Amino acid sequence: MRRVVFSPDGRLLVSAGNDFTVRSWDVATGSLLRTFPGVAPVAAVAFAPDGRSVAAADEKGMVSVWDIASGARLQSMASEHDFPLCLAYSPDGRSLAVAGKTRTIHLWDPLTTQQLLTLDGHKAQVNGLAFSPDGSLLASCSHEGTVRLWRSGP
Repeated sequence: MRRVVFSPDGRLLVSAGNDFTVRSWDVATGSLLRTFPGVAPVAAVAFAPDGRSVAAADEKGMVSVWDIASGARLQSMASEHDFPLCLAYSPDGRSLAVAGKTRTIHLWDPLTTQQLLTLDGHKAQVNGLAFSPDGSLLASCSHEGTVRLWRSGP
């Protein structure tokens, strides 16, 4: 396994790995609930703030959004990243930040798959993303040792 993330309510855990799958687990029982198939090793996962869906990015640059209850793929977005390393949902769930080896951060609308914004500024791969609780800031950290704060509003 490469990544794990808890659902917002803490009842589920989602894991992602080199076996091309994302799996959801019941935290209380440890039972496997569902397996979401992919086409390449999965490098990043993120739960939507409402806990109803999970986004996963694979090494081929495909970002998929899955309905956690039914297992249906809701959306697919072809990222320009050949190897995305991190994902983060905004607190309102209206944007999904994707970044990785290409040093650029892309913000997508996870419902329409429209690209909303591109952020450039890092000199090395982006290793982590996090939105502030109010959604006004996006933090990114890079392999070059920098952390950047990006404003998402006035």
